[in-house]
Amino acid sequence: EVPLLPLDDTEIVSVASEVLSPEDYRTKHQIASSTSTLPDPFQTFDDGPFDDRLKAVCKGAGFAAPSPIQAQAWPCALSGADIVAIARTGSGKTLGFLAPAFSRILAAGPIGQGQGPLALIMAPTRELAQQIHLEAEKFGTCLGIRAAVVYGGAPKGPQIGALSRGKPAIVVATPGRINDILKLQSPPVTNLKSCEYLVLDEADRML
Repeated sequence: EVPLLPLDDTEIVSVASEVLSPEDYRTKHQIASSTSTLPDPFQTFDDGPFDDRLKAVCKGAGFAAPSPIQAQAWPCALSGADIVAIARTGSGKTLGFLAPAFSRILAAGPIGQGQGPLALIMAPTRELAQQIHLEAEKFGTCLGIRAAVVYGGAPKGPQIGALSRGKPAIVVATPGRINDILKLQSPPVTNLKSCEYLVLDEADRML
């Protein structure tokens, strides 16, 4: 487990005018950790094994360089480590957990019929789930990665259709609604047998 604590509150869009040592980078951006074995941060998009199409979308969205939470979370997540990360709103944390998910999905290949998602992102509220889904669509569409969102307070029918027919690689969900859908067995709608990437956004509100 690799807890991270980026405390920097500057703009996400920053220019990597110089490449610092890992220690100097963490000091500059006030990144604290409970472990001394952190992988080196990705100070540029080219430092990570990301698809060129994703890099282009990131740069087109105004990201000149990874934000601190992205720079340090990406290598941790890609290594398979469990991470607890804390970052302020507007720090780029959503892409911080989406980009590694995209990489794992591309490596795994197309989603097979009845396979279920490879990534599940849980959020405590409908509004947050919708926001995450929009980001997943924004950055994942160029990669051919489909995402679906399910949440309470809305009809189940369209959500069930998106899961069963769309074969999404990423599902964004509120706990109650995904639990209800997983219980449906006549016929089953989806499953988590192939899920290998789990995110709890705003985990402090759900645990």
